[in-house]
Amino acid sequence: MHHESKIIESILREVGNAKKVKVIVGELSGYTVEEIKKALEIRIDCEVLEKKGVVKCECGFEGEPKILEKEHDFVFFECPSCGKVPKILKGKNVIVKEICV
Repeated sequence: MHHESKIIESILREVGNAKKVKVIVGELSGYTVEEIKKALEIRIDCEVLEKKGVVKCECGFEGEPKILEKEHDFVFFECPSCGKVPKILKGKNVIVKEICV
């Protein structure tokens, strides 16, 4: 089973018999736009976009994290200011944004 299989099945259940779907993939979600698009486009017309991550650190920094490593199912990131692991404010989820029937 591919890493993205569960999220793809969840999206397809949510959109039902839609003709087209727009999906937003968070940069810090552990998924890539490419893998979600590849898995979806064989089943439905789709537009897949990435949403940049936004984090907040205890040092006071708020903004885009420093991505250290991004692999098939995980993202390692840190605060670009102090190097600690910040809290994710945006960019953690995969969201169905629009459904066209």
